[in-house]
Amino acid sequence: MDSAHLSIGMKIISWIIGLFSFYLFSNLPRTEKKLQLEKLTSQLINFILFIWVGKVILNFSIFIKNPLVILAYPSNSSAFYFAFFLTVITVVYKSKRERADILGLFGAFIYVFLISSFAYEFIQIVWNDNRYSLAYFILLAVLSLIYIFMQNRVRTDQLARIMLIGWSAGALGLSFSMPLMMVFGYTMHAWFLVLMLFSSITAFIFRKRKKVI
Repeated sequence: MDSAHLSIGMKIISWIIGLFSFYLFSNLPRTEKKLQLEKLTSQLINFILFIWVGKVILNFSIFIKNPLVILAYPSNSSAFYFAFFLTVITVVYKSKRERADILGLFGAFIYVFLISSFAYEFIQIVWNDNRYSLAYFILLAVLSLIYIFMQNRVRTDQLARIMLIGWSAGALGLSFSMPLMMVFGYTMHAWFLVLMLFSSITAFIFRKRKKVI
């Protein structure tokens, strides 16, 4: 198995572990957990499709000359950012149009993301003997444990915001101490992490003020 297929396999296994962990440890009713898992799986599939769309758009000249080359062309951070922002727009649009429970989905996603990222970095360390991201692995371990132990004490949406702030701040700090800050094999640039931190803090403050009003 070549490195590209191995990397894809690691990502798939990691997300399966994250989804399965959510089903086992979430304090939601079983029917609600199944519903959230279905929505998360659907969004993950959309995200993967958006990455492929991003690869085509960002490498359009190559796509015109030889479309099949895009299949083997590696996804980069630009394709990841493209897929991320398109996913956010899609989720917000669907939540407004269908009045979906975006806060519940957000809480489920943060948990699954933390556990999946932890599993991916663990596989990298054990399988590939990659100690480069050990600090990020520790950050994920701490955040995951906090989420699991606090989910019965703090409202899910509020806990998810706190975890997002913690992850953004931690990843941003690591990006200054490490040559490359990588998430699932994609390089996270400082501007993106700053944007994530600013957005999560703003959303947290806005929600607090809205509750007071």
